[in-house]
Amino acid sequence: MNSRWKSVKRGLGIGIGLGLCLLPLLWTLLAALGLQPIGVKLEGTATLDNFAQVTTFEPAFLTEFVYTLAVSVAATLLTITAAFPAAYRLAHTRSARADGLMQGMLVLAVSPLIAYGLPLANVEGAIGLRGTFIGLVLASAAAQLPLALWLLRGYLVRIPHSLDEAAHLDGASWLTVLWRVVLPVATGGVVATAVLVFVLDWNLYLLPSLLTEHPPTVLPVAMRDFFAFERDLEWPVAAAALLVTLAPAFLLVLAAQRALEKLVFVPQELSG
Repeated sequence: MNSRWKSVKRGLGIGIGLGLCLLPLLWTLLAALGLQPIGVKLEGTATLDNFAQVTTFEPAFLTEFVYTLAVSVAATLLTITAAFPAAYRLAHTRSARADGLMQGMLVLAVSPLIAYGLPLANVEGAIGLRGTFIGLVLASAAAQLPLALWLLRGYLVRIPHSLDEAAHLDGASWLTVLWRVVLPVATGGVVATAVLVFVLDWNLYLLPSLLTEHPPTVLPVAMRDFFAFERDLEWPVAAAALLVTLAPAFLLVLAAQRALEKLVFVPQELSG
């Protein structure tokens, strides 16, 4: 009886928490569909016209969508490509210095972007990368690199060293071991980390604001225009644009849910 009651309370708690998290999205969805909750009733007629009007109010919306996707994908690939070999090396390094370095990576990962956003903008301006696609990709990749490195190292330390040691004994090079032995085993952690990095890159606002000098810009920055002129723009259209902006990250997380479940958020060696 006690176990059943505990299960009920846990399910109720999860349901309430999930409901509170999804309530703003539900409210936005209703507005985008042209429905307005009045008491316990919905007024209005459901329509998709608001989604079609997004490009009317923001003609560059589709260009900004594609640009944001390109920046996020490129930055994610660059981050994972740089973080994976480094995390593998650090996972095989057992020393106080390596542990201290990983703690430093965690501090950088949770530091506010404004702490290094302005210096980074000045540096990119000095070398001619400010306002360019490459400059934004490099900055986004650098911003997420500490978190990716910390997560991947925590995942790789759980893989038995006997796998790569056997490959080394067979004469395989370090690069061969990394890509043909370690990567297939660590695919779940790599995919999960890539998904998290992509979502963070997709939602970046401060760095693109500091580094973008002319169109096109990324969607989080472009959405500012929807709400800056809200007196001239109906909320249902802005809600539709907001849902389109959230859709790629939301759908990617749903598709990669199984990989995300394999990721250890508190690496065993660091938590111990």
